Amino acid sequence: MRKKLCCLAICLLLTFIYAVPASGSDILDGDKECSVTMELKTKDQEALTNVMFEFYQVGEIASYNQEKITYQYLETFRNSNITLNVEEASENEKSAKELCAYAKQQNIQGKRYVTDAEGIVRITGLKPGLYLVGAVYQEQEVGKVEYTKPFLAGIPEYENNELIFDVTIKAKVSKETLPLIPLEKPVNKGKKPGIVKLPQTGMLRWPIPVLALAGILLLEAGWYEGYVKKYE
Repeated sequence: MRKKLCCLAICLLLTFIYAVPASGSDILDGDKECSVTMELKTKDQEALTNVMFEFYQVGEIASYNQEKITYQYLETFRNSNITLNVEEASENEKSAKELCAYAKQQNIQGKRYVTDAEGIVRITGLKPGLYLVGAVYQEQEVGKVEYTKPFLAGIPEYENNELIFDVTIKAKVSKETLPLIPLEKPVNKGKKPGIVKLPQTGMLRWPIPVLALAGILLLEAGWYEGYVKKYE
């Protein structure tokens, strides 16, 4: 009887172990790799080809349950003091925009990706965590064209109470043209360093020394005439 109870207890224990989802520490053990597929198409299903964006990992998983995953910053972004809010769309966009500005200010380099002929980029070998997708853009003759705003994406993500490690993101595409700022031309271009060509005013400069010399001669003539009259 005792042996039967022990066997029953072991069976129940094994059933419980396999029924409980993996903990956050199991996700972070480094054995599980993630991937993300970015699909960039317009409302008319036109693929955005040869557009680029920068991709950063900003956070790692701190804890999770079957309803929510929470994140903490990596060391590179820990001093940003920017609130991490992935769930609400408006707050997600705000946090992403501020993180992009912080990355630029701190000279933090992300990885740059370019879409293929179908408007798709697939990124593999990712660690579980929170990722920042910079604005998707393309430089054209008319200026810098942006197609998406920055946003945050958690990988893996929950779908029907199941963790999905191969995530597909269909970004909301819009179009905003930002004029490029032309580079300033150097003042002394083509000249020796330190030499700046003075503006032409249309005035001749040769009369200046002639008039100065004439003034000196008149002063001397007047002094001489006064001297002669004094001793006559």
